[in-house]
Amino acid sequence: MRTSLRLRYLRGVFEKFIHYIQSKGSTVVIFLPSYHPTSYDLLMKNSKYMIIKDVEIYLNNFASSNSVEIFGSYNPHKYNFTNIDFIDGMHSFDYVIEEVFKEYKKQLSI
Repeated sequence: MRTSLRLRYLRGVFEKFIHYIQSKGSTVVIFLPSYHPTSYDLLMKNSKYMIIKDVEIYLNNFASSNSVEIFGSYNPHKYNFTNIDFIDGMHSFDYVIEEVFKEYKKQLSI
Protein backbone atom coordinates (compact mmCIF):
# COMPACT_ATOMS: atom_id res chain seq x y z
CA MET A 1 0.00 0.00 0.00
CA ARG A 2 1.30 3.45 -0.90
CA THR A 3 2.06 5.45 2.21
CA SER A 4 2.91 9.10 2.57
CA LEU A 5 3.21 11.33 5.62
CA ARG A 6 -0.16 12.95 4.84
CA LEU A 7 -1.83 9.58 4.38
CA ARG A 8 -0.46 8.30 7.70
CA TYR A 9 -1.77 11.46 9.38
CA LEU A 10 -5.23 11.02 7.85
CA ARG A 11 -5.29 7.37 8.88
CA GLY A 12 -4.43 8.37 12.43
CA VAL A 13 -7.23 10.95 12.52
CA PHE A 14 -9.70 8.42 11.11
CA GLU A 15 -8.68 5.72 13.59
CA LYS A 16 -8.86 8.09 16.57
CA PHE A 17 -12.30 9.23 15.44
CA ILE A 18 -13.60 5.65 15.17
CA HIS A 19 -12.14 4.75 18.58
CA TYR A 20 -13.71 7.87 20.08
CA ILE A 21 -17.13 6.91 18.71
CA GLN A 22 -16.71 3.39 20.07
CA SER A 23 -15.63 4.72 23.46
CA LYS A 24 -18.99 6.51 23.66
CA GLY A 25 -20.78 3.19 23.24
CA SER A 26 -21.71 3.45 19.59
CA THR A 27 -21.43 0.65 17.08
CA VAL A 28 -19.51 1.63 13.96
CA VAL A 29 -20.51 0.29 10.56
CA ILE A 30 -18.66 1.23 7.38
CA PHE A 31 -20.40 1.18 4.02
CA LEU A 32 -18.40 1.04 0.80
CA PRO A 33 -20.70 1.94 -2.10
CA SER A 34 -19.92 0.20 -5.37
CA TYR A 35 -18.78 2.16 -8.36
CA HIS A 36 -20.61 1.74 -11.66
CA PRO A 37 -18.95 -1.30 -13.31
CA THR A 38 -17.72 0.63 -16.35
CA SER A 39 -16.40 3.46 -14.19
CA TYR A 40 -14.68 1.01 -11.87
CA ASP A 41 -13.05 -0.89 -14.71
CA LEU A 42 -11.79 2.34 -16.28
CA LEU A 43 -10.42 3.59 -12.95
CA MET A 44 -8.61 0.31 -12.27
CA LYS A 45 -6.79 0.59 -15.59
CA ASN A 46 -5.12 3.80 -14.42
CA SER A 47 -2.44 3.48 -11.73
CA LYS A 48 -3.40 6.94 -10.45
CA TYR A 49 -6.66 5.46 -9.12
CA MET A 50 -5.27 2.31 -7.53
CA ILE A 51 -5.73 4.15 -4.23
CA ILE A 52 -9.35 2.96 -4.46
CA LYS A 53 -8.21 -0.64 -3.97
CA ASP A 54 -5.68 0.42 -1.33
CA VAL A 55 -8.36 2.21 0.68
CA GLU A 56 -10.68 -0.78 0.55
CA ILE A 57 -7.91 -3.12 1.71
CA TYR A 58 -7.00 -0.73 4.54
CA LEU A 59 -10.63 -0.34 5.65
CA ASN A 60 -11.22 -4.10 5.63
CA ASN A 61 -8.07 -4.69 7.69
CA PHE A 62 -8.95 -1.89 10.09
CA ALA A 63 -12.52 -3.15 10.47
CA SER A 64 -11.48 -6.72 11.18
CA SER A 65 -9.09 -5.68 13.95
CA ASN A 66 -11.26 -2.97 15.55
CA SER A 67 -14.73 -4.48 16.04
CA VAL A 68 -16.13 -2.59 13.05
CA GLU A 69 -18.51 -4.16 10.57
CA ILE A 70 -17.94 -3.32 6.94
CA PHE A 71 -20.49 -3.72 4.17
CA GLY A 72 -20.13 -3.37 0.46
CA SER A 73 -17.20 -2.97 -1.84
CA TYR A 74 -16.07 -0.31 -4.25
CA ASN A 75 -15.73 -3.20 -6.69
CA PRO A 76 -19.20 -3.84 -8.19
CA HIS A 77 -18.09 -7.20 -9.56
CA LYS A 78 -17.95 -8.65 -6.04
CA TYR A 79 -21.74 -8.40 -5.98
CA ASN A 80 -22.27 -9.09 -9.67
CA PHE A 81 -23.73 -5.63 -10.18
CA THR A 82 -24.05 -4.60 -13.81
CA ASN A 83 -24.64 -1.37 -15.71
CA ILE A 84 -28.42 -1.75 -15.35
CA ASP A 85 -28.07 -1.51 -11.55
CA PHE A 86 -26.93 2.11 -11.81
CA ILE A 87 -28.75 5.33 -12.58
CA ASP A 88 -25.63 6.93 -14.03
CA GLY A 89 -21.86 6.53 -13.92
CA MET A 90 -21.74 6.84 -10.14
CA HIS A 91 -25.13 6.30 -8.50
CA SER A 92 -26.86 2.98 -7.95
CA PHE A 93 -30.53 2.26 -7.60
CA ASP A 94 -31.83 1.77 -4.05
CA TYR A 95 -32.08 -2.00 -4.45
CA VAL A 96 -28.28 -2.20 -4.84
CA ILE A 97 -27.82 -0.83 -1.33
CA GLU A 98 -30.61 -3.11 -0.07
CA GLU A 99 -28.69 -6.08 -1.50
CA VAL A 100 -25.48 -5.08 0.27
CA PHE A 101 -27.26 -4.70 3.62
CA LYS A 102 -29.55 -7.74 3.23
CA GLU A 103 -27.68 -9.94 5.74
CA TYR A 104 -27.27 -7.10 8.21
CA LYS A 105 -31.00 -6.41 8.13
CA LYS A 106 -31.65 -10.09 8.88
CA GLN A 107 -29.41 -9.84 11.96
CA LEU A 108 -31.36 -6.80 13.14
CA SER A 109 -34.72 -8.38 12.22
CA ILE A 110 -35.72 -5.34 10.16
